[in-house]
Amino acid sequence: MELFPILYLVALGIVADYFGAFRTIGTTGAYVLMLFLTPLLGVPLVLLFPRLPKAYCLQDYKNFHAGIAYRFRKVMTGNTSTYLIVNDITIGISEYEFTEYFALVESRRAYKKRRREDGFR
Repeated sequence: MELFPILYLVALGIVADYFGAFRTIGTTGAYVLMLFLTPLLGVPLVLLFPRLPKAYCLQDYKNFHAGIAYRFRKVMTGNTSTYLIVNDITIGISEYEFTEYFALVESRRAYKKRRREDGFR
């Protein structure tokens, strides 16, 4: 009986990592949200948060392989910006490294919006 709360918290952690890792809320935010609202209400709320943008790796660099799209988050630290690339682990790189080795991927929604603005259907 004392094991159930521990198993419940571990299960919440696994679900939060699965659903929140590539969203703007992040794994920790998803865990807290599900902890207070239970997974039945927390998972749909986490899914409402937008996904992190993608960038293609142009050439092999550190733990990244060419031709694979990785999710990233831009973080401002003082006057410089750092990019956190999500791989098996999250790795921070400078803005120069990001522009040198990665190319942004346009989302389908942004592509359709741009096409409509250009007059195409």
